[in-house]
Formats: sequence, structure tokens, C-alpha cells
Amino acid sequence: MDEKPFRCEYSATQLEHLKQHMRIHTGEKPYRCEVCEYSASRLDYLKRHMNSHTDEKPYRCEYSAYSQLAHLKQHMLSHTGEKPYKCEECEYSTSKPGDLKRYIQTHTDKKL
Repeated sequence: MDEKPFRCEYSATQLEHLKQHMRIHTGEKPYRCEVCEYSASRLDYLKRHMNSHTDEKPYRCEYSAYSQLAHLKQHMLSHTGEKPYKCEECEYSTSKPGDLKRYIQTHTDKKL
């Protein structure tokens, strides 16, 4: 059995993971950008943000380059045709979560 000695409503196996998690509750953002007003709860978030101040785009496909891995993964769906974001009320699906969020409004606007 995997012992989890540090606890919140959630559990963590390492103290550092618990500290990171607790920042969700406290809103603490100790990592600050030296260029702008951005601050982050985790160092890796700050490092990812720093790419926005440079032209560095290390994540690439054959046609495009991105500063964040998540953006490349999102873009790659356009190559595969995969549409993992599905409407719960109809058959609509899309490759972009923002498109789904906007589309769902068509159902709520009709009900008003």
C-alpha cells in the first residue's frame, strides 16, 4: 500500500507536492517574472511563461513552432483530425476546447 503521510482534502506522497497543491487554496504565487507583473504558484509555470518574452519556440511540427508544448499538442490535432472535445447535448465535436465552450453557448442562448 502506498503510504501518503501528508494530507489535504487531497493526498500527496511528498511534502513538496503538498506545498504546491496547497498554493491552489492559498493563492500564493511566490515565483515572479522579472519582466512583467506575472507571478506563478510553481517554478515550471514561470519558466513556461518566460518563453512569452522571447521568440523561443522549441516545440515544432513540420509546419509550425510553439513556445509551449500544450500549444503544439493542440495544433497536432489539426493534422490527425481528432476532435476530443464533445458537446454533451448533441453530436458536435471539435479539436479546440475554446471552440466547444463557445458552441455550448448556442444551446444556452436558445433556452433563454
